[in-house]
Amino acid sequence: MNKNDNLKDLSAITLTLIFEASALNRDEKLGGNIPSIKKLTRFGNKTFSYLSRVAERHYLFETLSRIYKDDWTSAVCFESGAGDNRVVQFDLTTQNILTHAELDAFGYMFTISGQQSITRKAPVGITKAIALETWEGDMQFNANHDLASRCGANPNPVNKEEQKSFFKVSFTIDIDKLGYDEWWIEDHNYDDEAKKLTLFLSEKGIDVNLKNVEKGEGELQFKIGEHEISIDGLSCTVSKELLEEKTDKPKNQEEKNI
Repeated sequence: MNKNDNLKDLSAITLTLIFEASALNRDEKLGGNIPSIKKLTRFGNKTFSYLSRVAERHYLFETLSRIYKDDWTSAVCFESGAGDNRVVQFDLTTQNILTHAELDAFGYMFTISGQQSITRKAPVGITKAIALETWEGDMQFNANHDLASRCGANPNPVNKEEQKSFFKVSFTIDIDKLGYDEWWIEDHNYDDEAKKLTLFLSEKGIDVNLKNVEKGEGELQFKIGEHEISIDGLSCTVSKELLEEKTDKPKNQEEKNI
């Protein structure tokens, strides 16, 4: 078996890191004025600080977007609902995993009023980064003595929880899931003469055009070479390898072609 065969058989990648850091993720203030660190208790009474998965996702995305500005642009989000039912979510009517790597890697949930939510489980999994050493109640005391002494002020001192430790975190990548998604569509059209399949994702969304499409065995089954396309009601399953972005965008829409 050669190297390429090994890569084809690879279904997942796991990376575990141990790093040294200090107070990476703050929590709520204790008593209204003491910044705390995120902590959890294990083995009955031992306290460990940790970095949350939400914070890690934020740091990872911000790093990728700075290094790869063209590939990791921020996906558009909006607030929907009212009152206590308000949620912040990505706008899947104008973007998908092909337009934004963030949606591909980290997943999403898109709720539609009166309909079932559309959910994509994140192919990139992240664990909490948990300290390998217990937190022993370390605090930092700040009084800003330098500025206070210059102006004769007497400000209240500030305490902060602190810890410096080694942390352990693991990342997993589901290669079989990365780059694939199930799209919900408004309608579709197949031109038998031109061998072209058009997917209408929404009235204001992105239309997808697929060329060199042959009819499959079922009524709503299609294929391009070895790649299959299946349509079931409002959902369409298609391989990412079949699509590439066009540089020229039609009015109010972004067209995908092969």
